[in-house]
Amino acid sequence: ETGPALDALPTVDVPQAAIKGGVWPPPVGEQKTLMQKLGRVSETLGALSAHVFTGLQTSADDVYILDKRRDGTGGTVFAYSRALDREVELESAPLKPLLSGKHIDRYVALDTRQLLLFPYEVHAGQATLIDAGRFARDYPLSWEYLQANRQRLEDREGGKMRHERWYAFGRTQSLALHDLPKLAIPRLVHRLQVYYDRGGERYLDNVDVGGLILKDGADAAYKCILGLLNSKLLDWYFRQISVPFRGDFRSANRQYLEPLPIRRIDFSNGDDKAQHDRLVKLVEEMLALQARLAPLRSIPSSERAEVEHAIALKDREIDEAVYDLYGLTEAERALVSEAGEQSPRPKTGPRRLA
Repeated sequence: ETGPALDALPTVDVPQAAIKGGVWPPPVGEQKTLMQKLGRVSETLGALSAHVFTGLQTSADDVYILDKRRDGTGGTVFAYSRALDREVELESAPLKPLLSGKHIDRYVALDTRQLLLFPYEVHAGQATLIDAGRFARDYPLSWEYLQANRQRLEDREGGKMRHERWYAFGRTQSLALHDLPKLAIPRLVHRLQVYYDRGGERYLDNVDVGGLILKDGADAAYKCILGLLNSKLLDWYFRQISVPFRGDFRSANRQYLEPLPIRRIDFSNGDDKAQHDRLVKLVEEMLALQARLAPLRSIPSSERAEVEHAIALKDREIDEAVYDLYGLTEAERALVSEAGEQSPRPKTGPRRLA
């Protein structure tokens, strides 16, 4: 239906990412103008990613996820099993360090004693369930543990796991991606916080944390995007296209990660390359500072205060480098900075870093 009244209503062009994200009201005015500017010089994170994936889904976390208590002898570990409500001794070889969303902060992984019993082997990008006979021979303690939970595991999926592969995970998507270099991102956040698992040493827990693998697997590419995603600017953009929950938590899932604008770098352009290299260097310095802070986190001292101050300064340097990379004006920098200051942040107690 049309008519003079409808024709007189104002029309507004809005960013497509906001519409896809279901954000209403959508960004307008200065926010919309800045989002459009960022889009003109960028590729989306989705276009640069080979995989954006969820964490492992075992369908029996109380069996497969254990809390490490102490190291044993001869390559074993003592850990607490929620399924059995007691401590068990298992071989360390099939156990993988596991990250949940609460264990990830900006640039760092927090101390976790969670372990994942992973009955698979990964070769050439494929994950294969270890044959029962070989698993029992190579890891007798772990096989005995699985046998003690066999009824629980067979009853999963409404009894659909009552077959010879009864000790497999309930879902097998993305099994072979976790031991690759990746960015790890909590799925529910107050602000974007991203950790770079450079060695592929950490596995990711269920839907609580997601992983991102770049098409360009170079270390510098990961560090550049790590700095961008942890910056005020990309967090500001994320907040424009995501939907707040209670307490201003937001879902950092694929829907809201893939549209994020990643500055297009022309490495044949001297200025572009210099700005890129500057950001990567700053991120490397941030990672070194975070490594220095890790053993000091639980010990109040002048050294700890000094390192924390250096981290805060480095954070501001990275933000300025990101603003420079995208060509923001002083007014645009103020818009982003003021929005960040107005956003509520969680009150958390001290946490130890890994």
